[in-house]
Amino acid sequence: MMEPFIYRRSLDFEAIEEIKSMKKGINKSLKGNKSENIKLGFGGIREIEFFIQTNQLLFGGRNKALRVRGSLSALRIMKQENIISEEDFLSLYEAYIFLRNLENRVQITFGLQTHKLPETLEDRAVLARKMRIEGKTTEELAANLMEAYEYHTSFVGKMFSEQFAEKEKRDMAEVISNQWEKSQKGETLFSEDILASIPLIQDPAQAFRFLKVFRDGPAFSHPSEKSIQYFNLILPKLINQCSRVPSPGKAIENLCRFVEATGARESFLNLFQENEKFLELLLILFGSSGLLSQILIKRPDFVDLLTDIEAIYRFKPLEKISEELDKILSTESTLDSKAIILRGFKQAEELRIGVRFLIKEADLEGTLSDLSNLADVYLAAVFKLACEEVNKKDSRSISENFCIIGMGKLGGGELNFGSDLDIIFVYDELAENSSEEISYSTISQLIYKLTSEMTEAGYAYKIDTELRPEGGSGVLVLSVKGYENYFKSRARIWEQQAMVRARVVAGNIEVGKKFLAVVHNFVYHEKFEYSSLIEISRLRERMEIELAQEKIKGKNVKLGFGGIADIEFVMQILQLIHGKKNPRLRETNTIEAINKFVNHGIIDQFKAEQVKENYLFLRKLECALRIIRVTPSNNLPKDTSDLAQLARLMSYRGSDAKILANNLLND
Repeated sequence: MMEPFIYRRSLDFEAIEEIKSMKKGINKSLKGNKSENIKLGFGGIREIEFFIQTNQLLFGGRNKALRVRGSLSALRIMKQENIISEEDFLSLYEAYIFLRNLENRVQITFGLQTHKLPETLEDRAVLARKMRIEGKTTEELAANLMEAYEYHTSFVGKMFSEQFAEKEKRDMAEVISNQWEKSQKGETLFSEDILASIPLIQDPAQAFRFLKVFRDGPAFSHPSEKSIQYFNLILPKLINQCSRVPSPGKAIENLCRFVEATGARESFLNLFQENEKFLELLLILFGSSGLLSQILIKRPDFVDLLTDIEAIYRFKPLEKISEELDKILSTESTLDSKAIILRGFKQAEELRIGVRFLIKEADLEGTLSDLSNLADVYLAAVFKLACEEVNKKDSRSISENFCIIGMGKLGGGELNFGSDLDIIFVYDELAENSSEEISYSTISQLIYKLTSEMTEAGYAYKIDTELRPEGGSGVLVLSVKGYENYFKSRARIWEQQAMVRARVVAGNIEVGKKFLAVVHNFVYHEKFEYSSLIEISRLRERMEIELAQEKIKGKNVKLGFGGIADIEFVMQILQLIHGKKNPRLRETNTIEAINKFVNHGIIDQFKAEQVKENYLFLRKLECALRIIRVTPSNNLPKDTSDLAQLARLMSYRGSDAKILANNLLND
């Protein structure tokens, strides 16, 4: 008799507001420190129970499996029915066990029907021991107890307060509930309407077509009953996860393309059913980055990277990357086979770095540093291969008085996805004779080929050597003495500014040091001429007008007005002004340069923090623009839905495309 009263067929969100209102009434009635009431306080036992019971009231009308009495049993069913994620289930489960244990031990210890934590350090230390919390002193025991308590209650409090607070979550609840109702009527869960309910999906019809092939296999094939069953089981999980990614339609499309490329559709259907976390990781990748998705679709064997938890979650230093590449290269004997290995290794590492960024395991600065380390390792490897190849063909072994100098973002150790490598080749003039000069030119050309040449495995990086003397019309490699003569005779101010970021990335370190000494003598002077400032300003203006072309192409985050280039130009001008007197300011990395200027009292701390915040925002936006599509771009899209998906990738929350787009543009 009671069941129809408790469990309604329709979703009653007003009941949720009443439950939250009831909890607010409980909060008002509490005396003293409300946060230290284990049962009724913020994030306490009652909030877990209310969270569970709210879901039971909301969904229990259509799904009878939820009509259970035990809190932990209900939590398990909520996880099984995709109402909560595996991660949230584990956190709520652990919080409930912890708080109930704590409640019991408080009452056993003090012999009172109380739910309040003790106030004194001594009593809290005793309670900590009974909770098997470690600590060497009374203070440490008490502090560790409160740290564990606050960890669990803050999670519970957040879950309860945000429960169905956003329209996106209520929409998702409608989807889940409708799926149950259709399944009870014997109707298919799989329809275009269900996909249309996913926020920000642009073309539900196309997504439906891709998923249909994923379910049934290619034309004229006969899907097994088991594979269709697995598909139906993973579909709610897939829809739920797609509602969270920046580009839901692309997530579905790329997932289906990837599975098709593997030729193991049924195996993946089984795997996704058993390993929800793996499906979630793939959908984050496929729904966030066209660039990285393309790597995995073209090389489905790279999927092993995503199943290697250690590779994804552990930072990999430059030395480790270099060691792994050397080991792989040692298995091949010919230059052509090594060239293929090099490209594959670079793509795999770029995918690994990209996934770490997308799941927020690495922040932006760490990601830019990782990409720069990868480029350094790659260039060191091709330098070594090029020298070995030339030595094989030469009747005598040439001395390796040669190095590669990184410029621009490579020189600053802040490469982004899809960045060109700005490099110049330098050799020591002590080795200068006609035959060795020809050999160094051959090495340079081979490095260029091993890096930029298009092959069946693609290319690794685009190389830009325009910063060498005379630009594209100049020789590819020049001696240190040749650079010194050029700097003294006909170098221009923009070249002086560009050399601020010069850094040795591969080759002979001593030759690099010698070259940098010449560079610093050219770059840093006692007095920075006002005419030089005017010329740099004119150059920046030309970049904005001729290259950014914002009136035609839209806002350019790199070269446009107020873009990344403005901050970099300001810092480089300051380095040109102060670098002679203080060599410590000769940083090639923009953020490090800002920090050094603050440390030396040249830039105000508050202004510096503002500049860093703006710079990192723009670099993150640049990163998002580089990876969200297959073809990298520096221009903001004009379409509202595209802007909304970009905003999602930038971690803006919400499901209304217009609001997301406006929030991004306003920032």
